[in-house]
Amino acid sequence: MERMPTDYTLAWLRREPSRATQLGAALLCSATLASCGGTTLVDPSNADGGSTDSDSGVEICDGSAGVRVAATSGGGGLVPPWLNMIGENGFAYLLVSGQCEAWVLKEAEAPLRHLMLSREQARALSRDFRLGEWSSIPPAMGGCADASAVSFRFENNRLSGVPCGLPAGHPLREMSTAFFAQIANLSISAVDAEGDARYVLAAEDPDAPRTGDAYRDAPPWPLPFSPDSVAVSLKDFYSYRRGTSRRAIMEEASQLRALRRLWLEGKIGSKMIFFIPIAETDGARFQLYVRDSSPWENASGLLPDDLTAPPAFSGRTPASR
Repeated sequence: MERMPTDYTLAWLRREPSRATQLGAALLCSATLASCGGTTLVDPSNADGGSTDSDSGVEICDGSAGVRVAATSGGGGLVPPWLNMIGENGFAYLLVSGQCEAWVLKEAEAPLRHLMLSREQARALSRDFRLGEWSSIPPAMGGCADASAVSFRFENNRLSGVPCGLPAGHPLREMSTAFFAQIANLSISAVDAEGDARYVLAAEDPDAPRTGDAYRDAPPWPLPFSPDSVAVSLKDFYSYRRGTSRRAIMEEASQLRALRRLWLEGKIGSKMIFFIPIAETDGARFQLYVRDSSPWENASGLLPDDLTAPPAFSGRTPASR
């Protein structure tokens, strides 16, 4: 599969539809935090959104331990296998806890980034995401059949839909635009997260080897166990199911991130190909796919629906093999 130009993932998220399909909406239902159908769900107990102030509307940073605001984009058309894996929790997302701690994924291939929001940044999010207005936002009807959806959650309130095709001025369309602008801006002042990583290693088919620069200067497998012990076939990878990636922690996670960094910088493999190359001295070759984990993911690497509690899975155990 040939790689698209730089910022491919953002282009994918914003593209116009290519054919009528509902796969994008189905993926969002299973991969994001909100219910589908373009409806607003407001818990009566949260209808006023909590405490307010005159400048920012709803207060995000109330000191609570759970995630107060979550925004995700994903789905849309026929999603390639590599994006099914590294984008299984969203092709782009933003998580903000009640303690003003934020995790930002600008695009699926990028490192997950982390920062503490200033009061001004939290106020801007509250305004841009219209946190005090959700009960009055009309359904996001129409849209485009093949376009990506966005999903917002504030405490127990949820809002989702497909911004493409909505009329100018529709709140969900404006919130979607603000979401992408916010994650771009917040990523600048954030630092790369250093937590767990999730990965899939796929063995290349020796009967159909990649040519060109796909394996240029490919390094050997860096972790202290045989790549054959964790590799899956390309056939299995092409039918990847959410939550079946492997977990790496501490030094092993750092080593995988280091390989991804070399690949993103164009020092190994080809940026026109969607995998990090691995080549063993015996000639075996593998395709590596890596993403960062937020602390809110469960043991399967998925974000649970209820993020208002502390992380469900925070134990430090050896990497899943």
